[in-house]
Amino acid sequence: MLVFHGPWFFITFVTIINSLKTILFMNTKTTNLLLGLLLTGSSLSVSAQQLAFPGAQGWGRFATGGRAGEVYHVTNLNDSGTGSLRDAISKPNRIIVFDVSGVINIDSRLVFKNNLYVAGQTAPGEGITVYGNGVSFSGASNIIVRYVRFRMGSGGDSGKDCAGIANGTNMIFDHCSFSWGLDETFSINPDGKGTDPKDITISNCIMGQGLLQHSAGGLMQADNITLYRNLYCDNSTRNNKVKGIQQYVNNIVYNWSNGCYLMGGDSQGQSYVNVTNNLFINGPSGGGNAITSGNSDFHIYATDNWQDRNRNGVYDPYEIPRDEYTGGPTFEEEPFAYPELDTWTANELVDKLLPDVGATLPYRDMVDFYMVHQVKSFGTEGALISTEEQLPFGVPSSWTLKEFDKPVDTDGDGMPDDWEQANGTDPSKDDAIFVSQSRTIRSLAHKGECVIVGRLANWILRDDPHVVRVFVGSGADEAARRVARQLGIGTDEAGRKAGRAIHCRHYTGVRWASPAAYDLMVNTDRMGIEGAVATIIGAVERSRKAAAATGPAR
Repeated sequence: MLVFHGPWFFITFVTIINSLKTILFMNTKTTNLLLGLLLTGSSLSVSAQQLAFPGAQGWGRFATGGRAGEVYHVTNLNDSGTGSLRDAISKPNRIIVFDVSGVINIDSRLVFKNNLYVAGQTAPGEGITVYGNGVSFSGASNIIVRYVRFRMGSGGDSGKDCAGIANGTNMIFDHCSFSWGLDETFSINPDGKGTDPKDITISNCIMGQGLLQHSAGGLMQADNITLYRNLYCDNSTRNNKVKGIQQYVNNIVYNWSNGCYLMGGDSQGQSYVNVTNNLFINGPSGGGNAITSGNSDFHIYATDNWQDRNRNGVYDPYEIPRDEYTGGPTFEEEPFAYPELDTWTANELVDKLLPDVGATLPYRDMVDFYMVHQVKSFGTEGALISTEEQLPFGVPSSWTLKEFDKPVDTDGDGMPDDWEQANGTDPSKDDAIFVSQSRTIRSLAHKGECVIVGRLANWILRDDPHVVRVFVGSGADEAARRVARQLGIGTDEAGRKAGRAIHCRHYTGVRWASPAAYDLMVNTDRMGIEGAVATIIGAVERSRKAAAATGPAR
């Protein structure tokens, strides 16, 4: 393995790496060059991708959220202003943590910017509920939202969804709860005004109690959408209505009336969908067949889908036969090659999905508890509602929720001091981003032969015997001139882009260009690019020979 460090901007590293690429890897099975992380301020993406969070699955699993940004603390439950959730999501590149818990009453829709991670699980007490209007993720990309409840309500904007995405890519919503939408509960439906929605996961979420007269779970009319381990409850129809390239796996649907899973709604346009390991339970609202409204344009791989339709209070489902997939879809005999998902059988879902679905950290609220309880009645309880005021526990603005003391977080980076001490990080330094990047670098280093550039990889991998650490440098003036020429910018700006020494000392406590931190230091002022390449190749070959007796060098 080869680790580069140095004061140059990305393009200069690429010049060297492209020269090295064929020589270093021509005799190995590894042909991809892995550039370990975002490099010295560049916006290029990572070849070997890090999960949004441990256990993230589906097409949205690689959303980066606010990984390269700042930590923003939500310090109050106000609708707007400094310290509010609305202010937190108003700018991109943030990891958003909560110093408070309770109900945030909003008068207008929340609109999320790019590159955000909303960590609802950090709220001390009974968690975060957003009530009074809906939320929009349209126009955003790289969004991670976990453990937040979004409850729109009858006072929200007329004809709007509780949550919606009309354009934007790379998002994952996990362990959230969405309810009381006036149109749909959660829809992904392109509007043609930007990048069509793509690479999105909704997992472990509850989408329930869409309000009449519509009462719909949601339109899912886009490609690369994963709907995984969700609960749909008390929505009259569209649980979901699906068009495009999608996977619908390990979901429970309870108590529909006009439509359950709709295979495109008998419309034109090709769809290619895996629908597997799902459970459908009819409730007091009646309903009918679970999977309907298809035609030959809807290509479906379907297996292990079960329905309990007799509403007798006993769990006694049957596996849905093909003749109950109504409308005449095109059945596929093999699954489409979509992202691999950890899967339970349909008959395990009551015991394995229901205890944890929705915003369960730190506690499940009354709305979610109420819906889960209905499902466990197996057809005897549940109702479609026109307003949240029909529910027996009042509207969220009337609730009194417990709020516990916030864990001590000296550096304000969103990681409590006791966690940082237990995991070997410094509770006095804002190092949340550095911790995340360090994990990615270590993961890359153990995958096989690779090249990692920047982000203090030499220090992070300082104890790895298979690493060749290279510092590539030049005089400051020459570095600035080279960057300015390659990027077409001024030398002052180029000089700022080239400098990383403060970053290094802050996170590691050691001097950036210390000879003790590297196996090889190369000055391209003296050697030139080609000379640097030849020197680095020689160092790698010597490392390989030295390591041959103990194992393959990486």
